[in-house]
Amino acid sequence: MLMRKAQVTIFLIIGLILLVSVGVFMYYASLKKIEKPSLPTEIDKASFSAYVESCLNSIGAETITTVAMQGGMYKPAFYRTYQGKNISYWCYGEEDNQCVNGMFTKQELSQQIIYGIEQELPTCLNFAGFEQQGYDIQEGAIEGTATITNDNIEIELDYPIKLTKEN
Repeated sequence: MLMRKAQVTIFLIIGLILLVSVGVFMYYASLKKIEKPSLPTEIDKASFSAYVESCLNSIGAETITTVAMQGGMYKPAFYRTYQGKNISYWCYGEEDNQCVNGMFTKQELSQQIIYGIEQELPTCLNFAGFEQQGYDIQEGAIEGTATITNDNIEIELDYPIKLTKEN
């Protein structure tokens, strides 16, 4: 009987440590806000490209954080809300209706990151300022890949944008 109480105590302590660690991580992650880039005043190919890249860096970092904080999904279908975040769980039944947690592959996580970037990049790229300066903007479809390695996440994006101005 004494051994059983000791095991329960150890599991409670481990659970408490994990809970506090997750709480501290989520608190500090919520403090970090990434600023969106400002519109360049002089428009040339280099400044426009830098504007788009800075937006991609900002949105990419936000999306990676969102996917990480929400359990691997950008917009989870099955989730519990915790501190304003929708934390996904992927649970499927087996024998006797047991719940088994499924894990995401790197490819599935990459797809979620690209999906989030595709959703958020147009909100960061505010082309209204360019249009007010007389530019006509034609946007193509966003296509990209995210490669997850042990050390980093590399995002490659193909986003054709044609910027023209009469004169």
